[in-house]
Amino acid sequence: MSKPILIVLFIVFCNSSLISQNKFFSNLYFPNSYGLCMPINNNYLRNSAVLSNEFEYRFENKTPIFIRISIDNSTFQFEIPINNRTNVLKSELKVNSYYFGFGLKKKFEKFRFTGQLQIGELEFKYPIINTLSNNIEVDFLKDKYVSFKTCLGLEYYIFDDFAFLIEAFYSISPSSNIFCKSNYQTFGLKFGITTTLF
Repeated sequence: MSKPILIVLFIVFCNSSLISQNKFFSNLYFPNSYGLCMPINNNYLRNSAVLSNEFEYRFENKTPIFIRISIDNSTFQFEIPINNRTNVLKSELKVNSYYFGFGLKKKFEKFRFTGQLQIGELEFKYPIINTLSNNIEVDFLKDKYVSFKTCLGLEYYIFDDFAFLIEAFYSISPSSNIFCKSNYQTFGLKFGITTTLF
């Protein structure tokens, strides 16, 4: 699922609220978080930091449903065996993930408990070395896979529209590739904030 499609889906689901512009923007939140991403059952990748930039639309206050677009970025150090995809056996793997999905929030005084399910696209970017006469050229290959993500979180509100958050997530891409022996799976923990524009 590409980035333009995610954005179009987001606009379509929010379209009914565009009639009242102020109401639309007051329900639009921007969670941003930073944390640790750990590969599961994978000896080829080391743990990595993860940076998440997200866009979340909440419906009415009494409706616990929200929709969210997530953009996650990680850079893993990898060391892989000889393969037929790349001749670089030790380097960096950049993983960019783009997700769209639904979630639920449960309010309890200043706390909100959240849970969500998302589907999206996982993009691997990694180097390959080409030798041209006496020159060495480094190119970057990209592999893309469908990915699924689930997340549980806790938000603590300092103000009505500003909160600190902590989220635990699990993602899986049911596709085998050179960077894992079977499915690509990660688990992680993120800390951040969420707030509105206005």
